Amino acid sequence: MNNKYENDDEVLLAKVEDKQRLANIKNKITYTDFLNDKEQVLINKKLNLKKYLWFGEENGLDRKVLIFYPEKLDEEILKRNLEDIISVIRITLPTDMKRKI
Repeated sequence: MNNKYENDDEVLLAKVEDKQRLANIKNKITYTDFLNDKEQVLINKKLNLKKYLWFGEENGLDRKVLIFYPEKLDEEILKRNLEDIISVIRITLPTDMKRKI
């Protein structure tokens, strides 16, 4: 069973490395899916990250998105344009589907 987790970790790290590499090669912003605490720790421990931002860190969110940006941009430009990168979907359930407490 340990092997499966190691393979999952390796796949995650490879995907993140690809995102970082593509940001530089294609000269565009790339980003991951939302990552849980375990994935964030693994990435920070195993990878040499450059030109990146953790979206959600300032808001204290548990799950964060790792955003890579190319050399031509700086972090301030990225932060000003986060709305173009991240959008939130709000789903409102009909009253009869809401759980009653």
